[in-house]
Amino acid sequence: MTRILYLLLILLFMRNTAHAQTIFMEEKPANGLQTKLFDEHYTWRTASAAQLGSFYFNLRPVPTTTFKAHFRISLEGQIIDFYTYDNVIYHGKLTNYTIEYKYTTVENNGQTSKQSKQYQYVFEQVDLAPSKVRKAVKKLLKTGQSKIPTDALIASWKTRFYDCGAISFQFNINGQYTRQTFRCPWGQKDEVAFKNTILGNYKMLRATLELDSLYSTFENKLPGGTYSSNGYLMMHK
Repeated sequence: MTRILYLLLILLFMRNTAHAQTIFMEEKPANGLQTKLFDEHYTWRTASAAQLGSFYFNLRPVPTTTFKAHFRISLEGQIIDFYTYDNVIYHGKLTNYTIEYKYTTVENNGQTSKQSKQYQYVFEQVDLAPSKVRKAVKKLLKTGQSKIPTDALIASWKTRFYDCGAISFQFNINGQYTRQTFRCPWGQKDEVAFKNTILGNYKMLRATLELDSLYSTFENKLPGGTYSSNGYLMMHK
């Protein structure tokens, strides 16, 4: 009897420990604005999406997630995480982010000028309403988004666009990991396979989670400075 009780206590402890895990690499205050200095070794040219998410935003990599299922959708200035411990109840976290730019003096051929340079990431992480998370996850699963091939494998998908943006999906469902990137889905012809499903899910996420409103609230919290989430459009406060 003592041995059985001992084993039950161990199982209960392990279960509680598993459910205490979050999407973060380590626990840090998640209320209000946070910052992380820009590092030249961690850019979209030098690091993977998983490395960037871990380094700048303290997010656990999706490929090695410990959850039963973990979805991550990366948009311009926003990262959405859906995750579940039991494949029944899903939780949601939104990371709003931008990059703050600082002006530095540059000398060239004896002449000096001021140029803006990436200084730090400014971000916040907020919990998403459970009812909205349920609706969004249900739609993603129903439309088969996780089974769509990445854009390079879709016939007639055009990728040579300038400053058009992209949508990235990562899915890890019961240990099966897939990653999709769709460059400029807005610029594809209507007959291109999967375009309607991808854009439909994009619009659904924006509407269901009220992403535009949440990002505007985030921007209103930023202190005075120069910011950009894509490196092209600058916002001055």
